[in-house]
Amino acid sequence: MKSKGHPAGLWLLYVYGILLLLPCANSATLPCLQACQCYQHEVYGKTMNCARKGMHMPPPSIPNPTRKLVLQYNSIHMVNHTLNGPGYSLLYYLDLSGNQMVDLDRDAFANTTELMDLDLHFNRLRFLHKSIFRPMKKLRWLHLYGNALTFLEPDLFAGLTKLDGIYLGWNKIRSLPMGIFKNLPSLQYLYLHDNQIKYLNLGLFEDLIQLYDLNLGGNHLSSLPLGIFKPLRNLMRLFLYQNRFYRLEEGVFTGLDRVELLWFHGNKLAMLPRKVFSDLPKLQVIELDANLLEMFYGDALRQNKGLAQLEILLLQKNNLYELPNNAFHELHQLSHLDLSDNYIRAVQEGAFNGLRSLTQLSLQGNKLRQIPEAAFYGLESLSHLVLASNVLEKLPGRMLHGQSQLLELLLENNQITDIPESFLEDCLSLEKLSISNNRLSSLSKDVLALPPLTRVQLQGNPWKCDCHLKWLREWMSTTAVDYRPAYGVSKVASCSSPLQHAGKPIITVSAKDFVCKNSENQLKEDVDSKDIDSETASNIIYREGLLPIIVIETMEPVHSGDGE
Repeated sequence: MKSKGHPAGLWLLYVYGILLLLPCANSATLPCLQACQCYQHEVYGKTMNCARKGMHMPPPSIPNPTRKLVLQYNSIHMVNHTLNGPGYSLLYYLDLSGNQMVDLDRDAFANTTELMDLDLHFNRLRFLHKSIFRPMKKLRWLHLYGNALTFLEPDLFAGLTKLDGIYLGWNKIRSLPMGIFKNLPSLQYLYLHDNQIKYLNLGLFEDLIQLYDLNLGGNHLSSLPLGIFKPLRNLMRLFLYQNRFYRLEEGVFTGLDRVELLWFHGNKLAMLPRKVFSDLPKLQVIELDANLLEMFYGDALRQNKGLAQLEILLLQKNNLYELPNNAFHELHQLSHLDLSDNYIRAVQEGAFNGLRSLTQLSLQGNKLRQIPEAAFYGLESLSHLVLASNVLEKLPGRMLHGQSQLLELLLENNQITDIPESFLEDCLSLEKLSISNNRLSSLSKDVLALPPLTRVQLQGNPWKCDCHLKWLREWMSTTAVDYRPAYGVSKVASCSSPLQHAGKPIITVSAKDFVCKNSENQLKEDVDSKDIDSETASNIIYREGLLPIIVIETMEPVHSGDGE
């Protein structure tokens, strides 16, 4: 029977709320709210998980001694004085992420004085009162990313001297007021990525002497004031990717003596000043991909003390068109160099001089038509070489001279018509070879004879299934090497000619059908028996590419007969 004063919907909601807040015994020792789950967390202690329960407000009270409360992905719109109820004063960790909160009462956290971790990410917060976090003197981690904040009060973090991390990414912040990070001596992680910040004031990071990570990626920055990073003497990782930088001034990284990683991809850099990295003596990783770099100016990447420990250099998706001699000469510790997806047409013979520690080199997706024979000489540690998706037609026979450590060689998607017999003779460790999608019609069995291959990609070539390729058919039927196409590729290595086998997978054609209609032996027999004349024999020799020695041996009896 319905109550006259309460519609059915409100009555049900009321009953549900009462049931939700009733204690339950889903643990013998941990009192819990109905429909929530309680368990012991190894760090925080008793945890009550009320995620995805359709709540419209936090519970007015929670059982003691709850230390971690998870309220994520409910329908909570606002937090006012609810958190002042019993139990909240003992919380260490409060997770309100993934709700629908637009505003927070200035006294919302007045009772949560023991809180160390507060998670408010992925809500709809537009504004935070300057005193909202002030009662939480023990707060160490503050998660605010994924909201709609456009402005931060200068004193928002005042008094939070124990803060280790502030996460403000994926908001709409346009500027950072002076003093916003003042007196935060413990702060190690500051994430401001994916906002709309256009400039940084000199002195903004003055007190962040313990900062380890600074992420300013995905903003609208086009310049940096000289000395902006000078106070950050303990910074290890700096992220400036996907901004609007057209250039970098020499001295902009002054003070960053301990930085090991610099992400600068997705900007608009067209050149690198000569000493731009000289203040980064510990740098190990630079990401400069997806910029507008056209060539190496001066000595930005060589004869530079700032890059003595560099191990990874990413330069893909720029506008580089040439690699000059000694382009990376001083980078003795470099192990990974990515130059893919540029416009490189020429590689000078000494371009990679000095890279004795290099293990991975990618030149994929460029415009290379040829490679100097000595281009990779001295790269004694090279294990992965990627030359795919260029326009290579021929490969120097000694291009891989001394490459005894090479494990992977990718040559697919070129226009290669021939691979020299001795091409891989020094590659005694090679495991993976891809020559798919080229213009190969035949292949010497010596190419695959020496390396301890485990995988070979052969598909996408116009293979001529005649006596010269019979060995490959037999090899396929007996080898333990995996020659199947890579995952997602349906095409297998197939015959292109002769016509009767066109389109058939090589492995499905009978070995006895791999014949040469006009082989050397057959030609000799035909000439000797005068079944064909000398002119026809010459045409066959030219068309089939038979050795000149065969021409001399088979033609002499014919001339002798004509003379008589």
